[in-house]
Amino acid sequence: MLLIAGHKSESASLSTVLRRHPSACRGRLLDGGKEKNQKHFFSKPSRCSKGVSWYLTQFSSGASNCTLRVDATPNYLHEPHIATRIFYSMPSQLILSGS
Repeated sequence: MLLIAGHKSESASLSTVLRRHPSACRGRLLDGGKEKNQKHFFSKPSRCSKGVSWYLTQFSSGASNCTLRVDATPNYLHEPHIATRIFYSMPSQLILSGS
């Protein structure tokens, strides 16, 4: 699931709630012990070029039946080419959008 919303639009709160779902995978832990819920996969060519398989590894297996992965990267809303990139990379991706 991609959560696409502008900066300061409560996307962090919604992301937190969604990640509490029993089927949710958490973001991989960073050095400081914080989860990273902004992946910047589709907005950074250096990451996108690694492929969808790499992207999916950026979520830990927080749930035994991990079917919900939440990416709340705000740039996805502001860069027009990203919608096309998402569609061609993951055509069945669920997208929540807000501003």
